[in-house]
Amino acid sequence: MTFELNELGEEFTKDLNRRGRFTIFAFSGKEESILDLVLSFEINDKLKSIANFLILKSQTVNAIRATEAIEEIVSQYKIPESTTRRAFQELVKEGILFKPEVLLNGNPCDKAYCYQFYSKKEILNSLSRNKIAKSNNHNRNTIEDQKSIKSSIESMGLTLEDIDAKKHLKDGLLFYPSLIPLQYLSLAPEKRNGKNYVKEEFSHVVGNETTGRYAIEAAAHDQVVTTPAILTLMALINLSIAYNAKMLQSGRYQEPFENKEVPIHLLDIIYVRGIKDSGQARIRIRNHIQELRETIYNWIDLTGIKDENMKDIFGSKDFQYIVGLKTNAEISPVKLRNGRIRTNPMLFFIKFNDILIDKLKSKRLLFTLPYKIVMDDPLIFTFYLVLRQMNRSRESILLRDIAEKMYYMNSTNKLYSLLKDRLEENYKAESNVFEDNDFVFDYNLCGYYLSFNKNPDGDRTVHLYCDHEEMIKHSGAEYNPKLKDYNAPTLPNPVYASAETVEEIQTREKAQNIASTLLQMYLDESTRRALQYRRLLIGNKSLDVSAYTTNEELSVYSIIISQQFDIEEDVVDITLNFIKEVVKPLGYSEFTISMNKFHKLKAHLVDVHNLELDTIELINLTKHFRLKNMQLWYNEDYESVAKEVLSRITIMQYV
Repeated sequence: MTFELNELGEEFTKDLNRRGRFTIFAFSGKEESILDLVLSFEINDKLKSIANFLILKSQTVNAIRATEAIEEIVSQYKIPESTTRRAFQELVKEGILFKPEVLLNGNPCDKAYCYQFYSKKEILNSLSRNKIAKSNNHNRNTIEDQKSIKSSIESMGLTLEDIDAKKHLKDGLLFYPSLIPLQYLSLAPEKRNGKNYVKEEFSHVVGNETTGRYAIEAAAHDQVVTTPAILTLMALINLSIAYNAKMLQSGRYQEPFENKEVPIHLLDIIYVRGIKDSGQARIRIRNHIQELRETIYNWIDLTGIKDENMKDIFGSKDFQYIVGLKTNAEISPVKLRNGRIRTNPMLFFIKFNDILIDKLKSKRLLFTLPYKIVMDDPLIFTFYLVLRQMNRSRESILLRDIAEKMYYMNSTNKLYSLLKDRLEENYKAESNVFEDNDFVFDYNLCGYYLSFNKNPDGDRTVHLYCDHEEMIKHSGAEYNPKLKDYNAPTLPNPVYASAETVEEIQTREKAQNIASTLLQMYLDESTRRALQYRRLLIGNKSLDVSAYTTNEELSVYSIIISQQFDIEEDVVDITLNFIKEVVKPLGYSEFTISMNKFHKLKAHLVDVHNLELDTIELINLTKHFRLKNMQLWYNEDYESVAKEVLSRITIMQYV
C-alpha cells in the first residue's frame, strides 16, 4: 500500500518538507465507522484511548503530525510519551493501523513515515489472523515453518547445508574498530524505550586539547539502535564472514560477498550471542535486526574538523548498517488450513551497507575479541575495547581518561560503580593470581589484570597489567612463543579480497617467514621496542628500516641480505616491506609526517644549517615532539622545526 503526500495539499506538504524527517497520521474520513468495533475488542484501555483519540481527530483534519498527536494524548490522557509511541506499534501489531509506503510526486519519500487505519473488514481479518497466530504459539517451529525456510532458501538457489556456516566461525569474534565507532555505543539506549531520535555532541581531541566539536544523530521510525542490538550486529557480521568464507572455500563464490544478500538463521544468531533460546529471546533478536534496518546515522561537523577515525562511516549521508532485509515469512509465507497467513520469521536475508562490506573486504587482518566479553555486557565490551586501543602493558590510568575514550555520558563515579559491580560478578581474579609489589589485582578481564584505586589527588585510577600471552589466547588469536611481543590479537581475514595468484601467495608466505626469522635472530635488541625503526645486524653491516627508508636504500639492503642468505631478491624486497609495516611513522594525532616531509626537513638542515643527520638520528631527535612542533612540520614550516632540532642537539651536547 502507498500514500501520496500531495493528497494532503500543497501548504501542508511544504510545511512538512521544511521539518526534516517526520511521521504523520493520514485519515480517509471514514474512520468513525470503525470506532465501536475497535472499542469492543480485547485490547488494553490505553490502546483504546489512543485509538479513540485518533478516530475522533479524523473527523476534523485529514492529517496530523505524530509529534502533535503525542503532545495532545499526553495532555488529555496522561499517558507517557514513550508508552504512546509503543502504543502506535501495538495498534499496528493488532491490525488496526498500518504503515503504507510514502510517496512524494510518485517517488518514494525516505524522510516520511505514515500511519493509516485499516477498513472495518480489514481489521476483522487482521484480528482473526492475530488470534490464530497466538493460539498456534508464534515462536514454535512447525513443519510448515521448516517448509517455509527450505522454500525460501531454494528460491535463492541455496540448500540448507549452504547456510550452515557455524564451522567457519573463529574462536574469537572478528572485528575492526571503525566498523562500530564507540560513539555509537555511547549514543545507543541500554534497552528499547520508544525513542526514535537521539543526538549527542562529542569533542574532537588532539593530544590533550579539544580542537573541535561534532554531533551524531540517530533516527528511526520506531526505535533507534540499542546497545543489545549492536551486540547482535557483531553476531551478524561474524556469521556473514563465516558464510562468505564457506562459499569461497567451496568454490561457489569467486569473490567475497558475490551475492550481497547473506542468509542468516535466527537460531545461529542466538548461538553466537550465547543466550538461551526462548520465545522472548527470538522476539528480542528480531527487534534488534529491525532497529539496525531502520536506524539512520548522520554526522554533523560543528567546527570544521572531521574525526579521522570515523571518516569512512560518515563518508556517506544517512548511514544504515542494514540496507536490505527479507525473511522467509515474506518470501514463502506459511498458509494455515483456514487460509490465514502465519508469520514466524526464522531466516533473514540481510544486505549490509556497501561501506561495511568494502571495509571488511579490504582488511588483510582483523582483530579478534573474546566471545564472553562482547556478548556479556555492552559496558564491559566498550571498556575492554578502550583498553585494547590504549595498548598499555602495565600502568595506572585515570578512570576519567578511560571514560573520555569510552564517550561515557555520566560521571566517573557512576562508571566506577557500574564497572565494579559487573567485574565482581563475572571477572573476579583468582586469589593472589598476580602481584607487582604495591598491588594485588582484583579482576581478570581476559588477560587484563585490574584494580581500582585513588591517586594522591583523590582521582579514581585503574591499575592495569596486561598478560600479553593470556590476552591474545583469550581473544581467539594464535600465540607463537617464538614471536613473543610480535604476537597480536589478530587473525587473517577470511573474506579479504586478494587478487593474488597461487605463486604470489607462496612468495608472500615465504617472505613473511623470512621476516619473522630476521626479527628474531638478527635484530639489534636495543631497537626491539622502538616504535619508529628496527636495526638488522647482517654480517658486519647494520641495516636500519623505518617508515622513511627509501626504495633505493631498501634495494641495497635486498642485495646484502640476498647475498648473505642466498635468497631471491624479489622475496627479500617483500620481506623488507613486511618489516617496514611493523614500524610507525612520526606524528601526533592526525598530524602524521610523510616520507616526503621527513626528507625535506633533512635536506633543509643540510642546505640552511649545514647539518647532516642520518635517518635514525633525526627520528630520535624528533620522536618526542608534541602537538605544536608536529603541526609545524606537517604544515611544512621547516625552519621552525629545524630550530627546534638544533635546540635539542644543543641540550644533548650540554648534558
